[in-house]
Amino acid sequence: MTGNLFDGASEMEELSDLFWAELGRGLIAAAEAHRRLLGDPGDAAALASLQGFCHRLAGDAGSVGQPVLSSLGAACEALLKSSASAPDLARALRVVGGALASLESEQRTRSSPRPEQPRSEAAFSKVGPASEGKGHVLIVEDDPFAVRMMESALHLAGFETTACGDADSALARLEVSRPDLILTDVQLPSTDGFELCRRIRSRPMLDILPIIFVTARADVEERIRGLSVGGNDYLVKPFDPRELVARVSTHLQRISSLREMAIRDGLTHCYNQKYFKLRVAEELARAKRLRRAFSVAILDIDHFKAVNDRFGHLVGDAVLAEMANLVSASVRSIDLVARYGGEEFGLLLTETGVAEAAVLAARVLDRVGRHEFRPWKDGEQPPLGITVSIGIAEGVDALLEADALLERADGALYDAKRNGRNRVVVAP
Repeated sequence: MTGNLFDGASEMEELSDLFWAELGRGLIAAAEAHRRLLGDPGDAAALASLQGFCHRLAGDAGSVGQPVLSSLGAACEALLKSSASAPDLARALRVVGGALASLESEQRTRSSPRPEQPRSEAAFSKVGPASEGKGHVLIVEDDPFAVRMMESALHLAGFETTACGDADSALARLEVSRPDLILTDVQLPSTDGFELCRRIRSRPMLDILPIIFVTARADVEERIRGLSVGGNDYLVKPFDPRELVARVSTHLQRISSLREMAIRDGLTHCYNQKYFKLRVAEELARAKRLRRAFSVAILDIDHFKAVNDRFGHLVGDAVLAEMANLVSASVRSIDLVARYGGEEFGLLLTETGVAEAAVLAARVLDRVGRHEFRPWKDGEQPPLGITVSIGIAEGVDALLEADALLERADGALYDAKRNGRNRVVVAP
């Protein structure tokens, strides 16, 4: 990429075609809003529509080598926003009317070889080509041209993308999948980007998800507001694609380190109890919504205190780390293993009924029982024979909460230990 353009004439031509096609559609709505405002200066919906058109023009035009149009859009948007009285608005409408006439004349002289695509949610659900594992970016933007610009830059850099045209669609998508980063415009239909950010930050496990605002607004107050609601960064349109990629990459690298530190246990490198409980709560909500069962299990190392008392805590720590590796290797890749506390491990078995969970737990029990633990540095002492007890509970009760589900699993674990240890017990 060079300057603020993409490498390759064909890519730039396609973007230019898309810009003029979108401009033509936008002009129709803008002209109608202008006409309504001339008849009724108090028409708030018409004023918002006209401001939105100018806002998109300011952000998009510079990206296809039209800085004059970008400046025109920014000037018209500023005029409309600063019109505090009827005379001010009348003057602004005269200026904007002249700008619209010029834009219509310019747009008519251009032909667009690209077929026009309808504005629908389907147009904002494209997933990019296979990435190099760099990350998945959710783009929240109602302007197809801006979406195409960001997708093109990110795909070339090896990122996957998904796009939504409004805040509600973005929140719905977050219910079923979690991106690595969100790029959102400030001006969105119905709900703006600031409110979207607030709603995202209120959800468990999304408090550290990087959010970058992309907008034509560059004033300090807007930036401060974006940061105050939980945004991580700002990117001002028109933007250089290299800057977009650099900002996305930097935030993903930083958050990757922070996320690992926040959710991992330092000794075993399994997930920690806090993360495990949050994931159980998420899975329970998903299971209730989709009516799919899942199970949780709590595993406890039998007589672990005796190991610590006899051989010391360094040996005990080595046993815990080896146990973590053994349990993780015994379950499926879709399952989650966490250090639940002390010598206990929590297992989240997704989309797994109690019968299948019992089979998985029995496999873990057998593998641990046959394993020779050798936590000795000199290798001269005989291996330790260690067993575990496991309690299982199924998340099927629509009234059940996460803590109650874990209490059931813990109760089943208590029964397993009371009845002789080295066994699996399923909560009734």
